[in-house]
Amino acid sequence: MIVKLLIGFYSDDDIASAKNILFQTAFNDRDDPRLIKRKGKDKSLNNIQDILNIFLEMPPQSVPCYVAKELSRLPPLSMNCFDVSSLVKDMESVKLHLIILQESHETLMKAQIAKCQVRSSPESVSAEHHSPRSTCAVSVDMDNQHVIDVVDKSE
Repeated sequence: MIVKLLIGFYSDDDIASAKNILFQTAFNDRDDPRLIKRKGKDKSLNNIQDILNIFLEMPPQSVPCYVAKELSRLPPLSMNCFDVSSLVKDMESVKLHLIILQESHETLMKAQIAKCQVRSSPESVSAEHHSPRSTCAVSVDMDNQHVIDVVDKSE
C-alpha cells in the first residue's frame, strides 16, 4: 500500500535521491554494502524496496528521524491509508460524555422546577411563582414540551 502511494506521488529522481541520503546516513563505513543504482521500468519500486530493507537492517537506536521541509511535498492521505479505530473510539467517548451532560442538565432543570414549585397552565409560555422565600421564572416551550430556562430569584 505504502509502496504504491510513494510511486504514484514521487518521481523516480525523488525516490533515488531519498535512497542515496538514507544510504549515506546508514552506511558510512567502507565495509558496508555498496549502493546499487537501479535502472529499468521497475526502478522506483526496487529503490523503495531498497529503502525499506535499509530501515529493516539498521539497529533501532540508529534509525534516523526525518521531517518534511515542505508539507506540500507529502502525498495526501485518504481514509484508506490509516486505521480509523482510534477516531471511532474517540467519537464514542464524546457521544457518551454528551449523553451524560444532557442527562445531568435535564436532572438539574427538573430539580430547579421542583424547588420553585411552579404550576403553569398548558397555554402559558412562561410562569412565575412567588413564595415568601423565593421567586422563580420558568420559560417553557409548549410545542416541544421542554423547559427552556429556569431562573431562581431567591433572596
